[in-house]
Amino acid sequence: MLTLVNNVNNRGVIMNYKTKIYLILADASLEPIPPELWSDPLIKKHAKRQKKSPKELILDQFYHGPAIVNSSLTDKEKRGRPDIVHRVILLAQDSELNYRGFLRVYVHTVRGDLIAVDPSVKPPRNYLRFIGLMEQLFKEGRVPPEGRPLFSLTRTSLTSFLEKFRGNIIGFSRRGKKVKDLKKFLIERIKNPSPLVLIIGAFPRGFFSQEVVRNLDELIAISDRSLTTSYVVCKVLSALEELLI
Repeated sequence: MLTLVNNVNNRGVIMNYKTKIYLILADASLEPIPPELWSDPLIKKHAKRQKKSPKELILDQFYHGPAIVNSSLTDKEKRGRPDIVHRVILLAQDSELNYRGFLRVYVHTVRGDLIAVDPSVKPPRNYLRFIGLMEQLFKEGRVPPEGRPLFSLTRTSLTSFLEKFRGNIIGFSRRGKKVKDLKKFLIERIKNPSPLVLIIGAFPRGFFSQEVVRNLDELIAISDRSLTTSYVVCKVLSALEELLI
């Protein structure tokens, strides 16, 4: 684990923490097709084409949009967009922060799963290949099934996972307190002796679940308008790279 205590980098930023930066993609729109939809004709037809059971497939608005709309699923507006997770994991894993060993990425799904992403993983650029890996992940609990796991489902809840990070858990949302100077804000949080945890929603619309909100120490906004997950992650990681590298 990276240890940087009272270390001053070449930008004059004092780093006073003892862990890596944690990026958590919260309430992520990534899940197997839920049981409520298994009997839907559209779902059954798609599963037959894929030669799989409905429970083995990833929910995706592109294929399952009408079934989602016509269902009684809660938070329907947040479901069926695994492409968001794919894009952001590619961005985060490609980042200089990850290359230099600063970053750890986790995915907290809309159904409450917590997925650990190994820093060394190079996710498939092809979306369909990525979905194939996610189907394997939810079936086996890890990818690959043997050897060092590159993606793994953890057995802990988000709340339990965040217990050790209290004091420096930052959420990003248009509903938060407006921050005009992101780098200045992040400098102060880096000085905090508690690990820095960044929680960014990975869903197309809506707001964080109550579980996520309860765990935030601060909720901030970096714009007056709604921003995509990819854009927010890009802004935040770029600001941190300017400060730390």
